[in-house]
Amino acid sequence: TLICAYIRFAKQFHQPLSMINTTALPNGVRIVTKQMRQHHSAALGVWLVNGARHESATQTGYAHFLEHLLFKGTDRLDGSALALRLEAMGGQVNAHTGRELTALHGLVPKGDVTELLQIIIDMLCRPRFDDHDVTLERQVVLQEMAMIEDSPEEALEDRALALVWPNHPLGRPVLGRPEVIEGANATALRGYMKERVCGGRVWVVIAGDVDHRELVAACQDLAALPSGTAPAQTAPQFTSGDHSVAIRGEQCQLLWVLPVPP
Repeated sequence: TLICAYIRFAKQFHQPLSMINTTALPNGVRIVTKQMRQHHSAALGVWLVNGARHESATQTGYAHFLEHLLFKGTDRLDGSALALRLEAMGGQVNAHTGRELTALHGLVPKGDVTELLQIIIDMLCRPRFDDHDVTLERQVVLQEMAMIEDSPEEALEDRALALVWPNHPLGRPVLGRPEVIEGANATALRGYMKERVCGGRVWVVIAGDVDHRELVAACQDLAALPSGTAPAQTAPQFTSGDHSVAIRGEQCQLLWVLPVPP
């Protein structure tokens, strides 16, 4: 009875039940859309299963560094043209890197979502960056590191995870270490990226008044990616203890870290 009442309510206000569609390409790329016809905007995320936990000690910070470099342009749009086109969509386009995922995402008018998807695919599959771009963006990343050191809350979290998960990639800072970032070049970063951008590590997720078949068709360049999945990761072993750091500031920060059931 409740279901029937809801359907009648939805029809009355012309808001049909949303529908989720999923398509898996032969190489493992997964495309998921949620049709929400009542919305005039669309949310898009292209997720790559790659983050700090997938880096070696000599690559720490590469995943985040690449996130910056992807906005330097594609084979079709240079950095300036790319920035102007994304800005002209009138929505929000950004990216972030975590310990397990890298995301390129946006919220744009529904009429722009297919173009945004194609641009992000180009950024991921045909990035334009070179050593000059690496040199410029290196300074941005090093500045971000310095800003974290000036933020006691963020600095404390990085140091705490390094203590509770020692000698494990999850215990390393997402931004990396200055000596690694200073030694990175375009060849090394492209090699790192080539190893990690493969079908089984890519998810395309879109919600809004969108057409699933149209968006799958727009993902055909992703079908050319090699097959492959993220390698199995070992779980970190929790190490207990206490530690204090002298940081000048108006407040004293306290962070309590403890293991919980998975």
